[in-house]
Amino acid sequence: MSAFKELHYTSNTKEPWKLERFSKTNNYEVIHLKFILRFLLALSLFTLPTSSFAHTGIESSKPEANSIVQEDTKEITLFFEGNIEDISTMAVTDETGQELELKTVHVNGQTITGELVNPLPKGNIRVAYNIISEDGHPLEGNLAFQVANEPSIAPSSNDDAKSQDQTEPVEKEKEESTADPSTTVDDDSDTNGVSPLIIVIAAVIVIGGIILVMVRKRNK
Repeated sequence: MSAFKELHYTSNTKEPWKLERFSKTNNYEVIHLKFILRFLLALSLFTLPTSSFAHTGIESSKPEANSIVQEDTKEITLFFEGNIEDISTMAVTDETGQELELKTVHVNGQTITGELVNPLPKGNIRVAYNIISEDGHPLEGNLAFQVANEPSIAPSSNDDAKSQDQTEPVEKEKEESTADPSTTVDDDSDTNGVSPLIIVIAAVIVIGGIILVMVRKRNK
């Protein structure tokens, strides 16, 4: 009986110790494994290219945002923190919301430049941009500034076209008016040319008839 109790005691005393040692070993291994995984994850984050995390943002502009422009301006340039794609665009509107016509939009590296057909009008100007960064990330935004004075250079494109449209009908009317007398002169010349011929023919007939009558009388 004592031997049985001793065996039971040893089994109860030794076996829990083995289990506790086994669980502690497993806990240490799990902790080490978690530490290794976290280290590898942090290392991979640091070794990845920074461009995949840092998207391109606008850096500055010319004219500057919220500035007051005093001189005539026909060009707006936006500067970005990284290179942008050629398909990037921009639009310029005045304080009434009317879009101003751009002659060209040129992308060069980190900049996009819009050249206007006419100088910027007086008032608040808004520039909206829609760019694609080098990593393919789209970016939209806008900025505003103010133009203090009316442009000293007369608008060229639209106003010239309007003036040409207005002068063309006047020129056409002048051409038609100058062309009408010639046509009337031609008509008069035609009538004057026909009527004398008829008069001459009639006169010849009359005179011939008179001569014929006189000749017959003499013969009698």
